[in-house]
Amino acid sequence: MPALDTTTNELLEAAEVQALRNVETLPWNKTDTKNDVDIYLTSVPGSKYAAVMGKGQVAAPVDDVVASLCRCELSREESKKLKLDVAFRTIVAKLDNEGMILYFEVPSPVKLIKGRTFLLARKVTRHAGGKKVYLTHTSVEHPK
Repeated sequence: MPALDTTTNELLEAAEVQALRNVETLPWNKTDTKNDVDIYLTSVPGSKYAAVMGKGQVAAPVDDVVASLCRCELSREESKKLKLDVAFRTIVAKLDNEGMILYFEVPSPVKLIKGRTFLLARKVTRHAGGKKVYLTHTSVEHPK
């Protein structure tokens, strides 16, 4: 596993962490399934934007998945594809021996909601069999 960032709480304000945790407790509505990923939406109190969650499995070693998600820099091609001018800020926190959660803060690439910053959380946990990885991706408006 990559080295863990021990300054998670210093870099990610308590309000941001709490906003992501609060979203997990809201009622989620499954809206679609694409490429074996279940897509959910929920309303977030105080935000006019829905939170989005995707749940799926990756048939790869957990270390490879985490290493891929931990990249701090985006290539020019990736940045253009995502229509972002800045790289993700990556903060990593260990959950337990079986998983990790990665927090990202990224400005919205969508013109209609320019100026908004969103928090992304990607939770990585091992499948009981060890050959697959559960990957949960959550997006919520930044609580600033």
